[in-house]
Amino acid sequence: MPPTQYPSETPSEVPSQSPTTAVAPSQSPTTAPTNPPSPVPSVMPSSILFGDKTSLIAALEQGDYSPSGPYGSILSWNVQAVADFGSLISGLTIAASFNGDVSMWDVSGVTAMDRIFTGATAFNVPLNNWVVSNVNTLFVAFDGASAFNNDLNSWDTSRVLDMRYMFESCSSFNGDLSSWQTSRVTDMRAIFDKCTVFNSDISGWDVSKVKEMEASFRQCLAFNIDLSSWDISPVTDYQNMFDGATIFTQNLCAWGNKIDGASSGFLGGIFSGTACPTTGSPDLTASPKGPFCHACP
Repeated sequence: MPPTQYPSETPSEVPSQSPTTAVAPSQSPTTAPTNPPSPVPSVMPSSILFGDKTSLIAALEQGDYSPSGPYGSILSWNVQAVADFGSLISGLTIAASFNGDVSMWDVSGVTAMDRIFTGATAFNVPLNNWVVSNVNTLFVAFDGASAFNNDLNSWDTSRVLDMRYMFESCSSFNGDLSSWQTSRVTDMRAIFDKCTVFNSDISGWDVSKVKEMEASFRQCLAFNIDLSSWDISPVTDYQNMFDGATIFTQNLCAWGNKIDGASSGFLGGIFSGTACPTTGSPDLTASPKGPFCHACP
């Protein structure tokens, strides 16, 4: 099946530089503050300092990430100066086989992670130590990373605006995301599309600014979480939201009192292929509005 085509985005322009050797400090680093707000890597950066994305990509492309490789162990590469991780791994010719241990990278200065692991079908490295509190886009971040199934619940996603297609076709993923802060996210289109084993409890997510939910749980074959408490009032497009989520049976009649921005034309196929007692599209002109997987009294 050909890869999903996504809206084009203009990548950030970065200067072409070679990695430089960092100057060793004359004194030991000061003690880290007590009770840091986020987890920080416990491995010190190596002497190789990557000053920009171009030089980092060149090092990743060569493929030898061992301690004896040209850049030393990938585990301790110093990437603190790189703010744009967009398409970082997905742009490699070896993206499909990439499984380098980037678990201890200091990414606290990164603002963009769009498409970072797209198509990295072998990638399954723990990323729970990553500090992503400055990231504003996770658009297509793990799309097609079919082996990935690691805990990301420690991630601070409070600045993220875009989660479109984030885990699309992550067929092994069932990580805990219950603590994610999603109050600024505006687009969750196809976020879990074809995540065939995903059934994490995300009922506590704040989706009050999300406008797009199209195909968000399409073909999520294991998904059956009660989302009736979600404030979906700003959403304008629910088409195929649960389409093909074959065991989904949750009563979402509470949504009938919250739907403001959508029209019946943007609810088509919302419960198609589910185990809902009523799989037809809701009628927003009815009183009460419904059905929403169940007939609404």
